Amino acid sequence: MRNQFKKNPFMYSTLYVAIFIVPFIIDSVHAADDVKQLSDVQVTGKRKVNRKDNEVTGLGKIVKTSDVISREQVLGIRDLVRYDPGIAVVEQGRGASVGYSIRGVDKNRVAIVVDGLPQVQSYVMQRESGSNRRGGGSINEVENENIAAIEISKGASSSEYGSGSLGGALGFRTKEPADIIPEGKNWGLTNKSAYSSKNKQFTQSVGFAGRTGGFEGLVQYTHKNGRETQAHSDVANTMNYTIKRMDTRPLDDPNGGEWFLFENDCNVNVLCTEQPRVAYTPLDAAGNNEIVETLSAKDYTGSDRALPDPMKYKTGSWLAKLGYQFNPFHYLGVVFEETKQRYDIRDMSLKSYYSINDRGQNDPSTLLKIDFAGSTGYYPLGGEPLDGIHSGVIGAKWARARFYDENHRKVRRGLTYRFIDPKWVDNLTLDFNNQEITLDQQEHNLNCSAYPNIDKSCRPSEDKIRSFYRSERNVYSEKHNLLKLGIEKKVDIFSTQNTFNFDGGIDYFESKLERKDLYRIYTDVTYTPSGRGLLSNPRIISDWKVNLVNEPDNCNLLSIYRNCASRVIKGDNKFVGLRDNIRINQYLDLGVGMRFDYYKFKSDDTATAKNRSYHNPSWNLGLVFKPIRNISLSYRVSSGFRVPSFQELFGYRNPGLTAEDVANGAYQPSNLEPEKALNNEIGIGFRGNFGSLELSYFNNKYKKLIAIGERLALDSQGKLRPVLNSNQYHNALDATVEGFNLVGKIDWNGIWDRLPEGLYSNLAYNKIKPKSVSVYDHLNVDSYGFDTLQPSRYIASLGYDEPDQNKWGVNLTMTYSKSKDPNELRVTYREGSGTGAERSDNISDRTAKHWYIYDLVGYLNLHKNFTLRAGVYNIMNYRYVTWEALRQSTRNSVTISENNNYARYAAPGRNYALTLEMKF
Repeated sequence: MRNQFKKNPFMYSTLYVAIFIVPFIIDSVHAADDVKQLSDVQVTGKRKVNRKDNEVTGLGKIVKTSDVISREQVLGIRDLVRYDPGIAVVEQGRGASVGYSIRGVDKNRVAIVVDGLPQVQSYVMQRESGSNRRGGGSINEVENENIAAIEISKGASSSEYGSGSLGGALGFRTKEPADIIPEGKNWGLTNKSAYSSKNKQFTQSVGFAGRTGGFEGLVQYTHKNGRETQAHSDVANTMNYTIKRMDTRPLDDPNGGEWFLFENDCNVNVLCTEQPRVAYTPLDAAGNNEIVETLSAKDYTGSDRALPDPMKYKTGSWLAKLGYQFNPFHYLGVVFEETKQRYDIRDMSLKSYYSINDRGQNDPSTLLKIDFAGSTGYYPLGGEPLDGIHSGVIGAKWARARFYDENHRKVRRGLTYRFIDPKWVDNLTLDFNNQEITLDQQEHNLNCSAYPNIDKSCRPSEDKIRSFYRSERNVYSEKHNLLKLGIEKKVDIFSTQNTFNFDGGIDYFESKLERKDLYRIYTDVTYTPSGRGLLSNPRIISDWKVNLVNEPDNCNLLSIYRNCASRVIKGDNKFVGLRDNIRINQYLDLGVGMRFDYYKFKSDDTATAKNRSYHNPSWNLGLVFKPIRNISLSYRVSSGFRVPSFQELFGYRNPGLTAEDVANGAYQPSNLEPEKALNNEIGIGFRGNFGSLELSYFNNKYKKLIAIGERLALDSQGKLRPVLNSNQYHNALDATVEGFNLVGKIDWNGIWDRLPEGLYSNLAYNKIKPKSVSVYDHLNVDSYGFDTLQPSRYIASLGYDEPDQNKWGVNLTMTYSKSKDPNELRVTYREGSGTGAERSDNISDRTAKHWYIYDLVGYLNLHKNFTLRAGVYNIMNYRYVTWEALRQSTRNSVTISENNNYARYAAPGRNYALTLEMKF
């Protein structure tokens, strides 16, 4: 297939910044006697972390420590990359997240690793007809308060982080006792209390660490409690909705056959009174039988809702470490980590009422067509006319509601042995970790509260005629048992300084998806009618009985993809890697790395790809040339791979196929190869008294990307047709992206000494564009949609830190984002009539416009043990929508929202954050 993207020249706007700063660079080159590396940050009393630790060029690397996280007021993962253009959090659509997007790929194509342990994959449930938001797909979010340092690696990084590092990786390191214990003391206590107005989140984190004799220990607990991210106040305060909901009309023609009586209502103590049957307002009615209401933006339910779905969020996290230093050479330690996260959300894009327009639509509860034409119109004495209007087993009296519960739990237990002897090794670490992450997701469909009341805890009962409840629960879990050996040694070979890093290990893993709580509860009505239904001879309703029915879903009702059996895939990953960072001389640094991974998967499920094994080499090469002391030229080339995910190994189960189709070969499990990536990056860096500045160009090629599609073959007439039942995951696509990145920090006093010391600016810029995309000729799939690309973004700040005692500081940051290019949302596919002609479509009709905001943050050291931090974000209260939020509405979204209102994705208006830190 032809390349749908033409190669267009980039607007080299970043060069203007470089040109502006070059005169200052030249002036300061000879004046810089001792310039510190900007990326060196102290994270423990004995160790520094540097963006060049793993790779000599540092290109595409961002390092953050707990101190940086505090300064940037990071209170959640979305804050973590707020000022790092080119990196974005992927929203799940129900409050949780699905990982990160970097360099044009996202989700499982960006690895997330904590202390060497891979985190859970995004596993999306295959959607059924009429159910768009049941997909799940979320991942566990790393608790930022547990983190001592994080490395964000942009570009293929599998030689460092293994499978999944196509577009990049995020490597987290949890805190050690030395991260809390101040220098010169044997114990340390930290307390952090924070509030963020944008999501009404309270954060409380308390940590204690101590050291005595050879023992040391750490325990920390973090609790968060918040709500959904608030929309701009203009949306909430200025929008109202007028709705028309269905009402009944009496069929009270005295000469018609529409009158009835309940047999038990007629006795000596009660006067028998005939009642007219009722009907719903028909489509051709004038509308005067509809109820008209005006609702606020907060109370409105439906596809035009402008506010986010209401959500309650809660998390609790424990981190504990205990160790003993036997002597200067040997250390043994244990670790325990448990994090629980809960998201309770109501889907208010579902109308809570019925209108005439609902007729013929799928009911979200039963997944059947809504049709009130079959309503009996009968209702008992003392009841309401709406009791007689129903569609199947659901009465029109009851408000519709849908809730999603997400419960995430991560438990990790580990054992660590360290050996240090400079004669042999600088550091040897042997770790064993057992980790289990469980994502428990449940959907509740309710029709059991009388409109307009909504009660999540309500359930059908015999006193609620034609009330209904439906549940579906999916529990996805991954287990890892990882044994890992790491060795570091610095060696001088001839005149070169070599830093060797060896990693090797084996990871036994298990993936399990369980379908649970698939059932329906409803009240059905049976009765016996007699009589003609005239006013003079009404229909007599006898044997009226309300039945409470508890009905489990038939797991094989539709097809094999509804099968309720546990889906289990087991396997192991054996890996070995070696890196060598070489300082050849003062002008030249060289870094080389190689890693080999062997994956093996197995499953007892006949429809799952099983007994698959993959051999995956990955490598990196970095070169830094410093012609003069303050200028460096860097080149990095690296590879990446991703073995098929557990979801892709399970396969796409075609609706209508059964287990027999698997047995006779009509259904073929997925047959996939690993995805591949190649990253090329070149950069130039300047440093001196003025600060530092780095400009780089990158090119990322992705091959054998996996997508769902059909195989194509020529029929007897020579026409290209889809192969029957071939709709499955395939290696289908190649894609290439390219772009520029700028990062720098300017010390204004270093440029002009009349400016105050401590005055600085941070600069960041990222621009990325698709260069090419192609689909393999034998497949019919949508070409790659670049909704994964973040629009070009500029970050510029002006800050001041009081230099003498670091008593206080303030920083004003401007963020400017360009609009999303609609051409990046256009995909092509083959026309299925046999001609093979190409057609095109958009994965979204919405694009984000350009926007800019200003943020002001500051800190004040009230005492040597107390620091107050505060921030005002979006100071000017601008109204804007980020592409990261808006892409939830694209066809590629994990949980597609049935929402038509652009304002739903609006960013918060002016909002605040306040943090009080105590360290003893």
